[in-house]
Amino acid sequence: AFGSSWADVAKPLAGGLSSAGRFGGALDARTTVGTTTPRPEFGQRVFTVEAWAKLRHDGQYNILLAHAPKSSDAHWELYTERSNGAFAVYMPANKPAVMTSPVVITDDRWHHMAMVAGVQTIRLFVDGKEVLKAPHVRGPRKDTRAWGLTVGAPHERSLRCNGLIDEIRLSHGARSIGAMPKTASEPDESTFALWHLDAETTGNSPNAVASGPALTLESERPSLAYPTIRRRVEPAAEPFSA
Repeated sequence: AFGSSWADVAKPLAGGLSSAGRFGGALDARTTVGTTTPRPEFGQRVFTVEAWAKLRHDGQYNILLAHAPKSSDAHWELYTERSNGAFAVYMPANKPAVMTSPVVITDDRWHHMAMVAGVQTIRLFVDGKEVLKAPHVRGPRKDTRAWGLTVGAPHERSLRCNGLIDEIRLSHGARSIGAMPKTASEPDESTFALWHLDAETTGNSPNAVASGPALTLESERPSLAYPTIRRRVEPAAEPFSA
């Protein structure tokens, strides 16, 4: 776990948010998990995921984002490897199921990460640079149910994430990933979910959530600084559709 000397510990906001995000606030995944209601968009075959994270390596997996239970062939997750903290993706219905980049991101620094899931290729990016381009074969999907997204843990809550997560954006199709972003993400015609995670305010605040479903934040490691609390971060605008 992070030591008390780490500045972020002393900067809690309500409901599991930290004020020490990459652009404003962030979800403190050491104490809090974010979840959404089931949405079919999260299970589409061609999509792009982007997020910022500041992580530390403690000999465990760090689960950044996960869709559906691991037992489902609709499952996918972005995580860091237990052995060395390298950025990776797990899709159990695909061959190969695990695709790991050579880039370690558990160095206590902010990194921008992205995955572009295509029909035949998975591409991973760190700080605007492509770090993995791997061919993959997709099996037929048997689980056609809609599932929600979990931030900072898998659906089963069996693992966690040792760090902060900020600026999560999901998009229809294969988005072009360029240089490392210098500002917070903005929604466009491809965006179907965008969470800034910036402030205690919700709903009518443009800094809360720009687009997509509400993200429910739930503290699972109560402490004096982070009391048990369950709250919803409501979208400030209707999501765009492709």
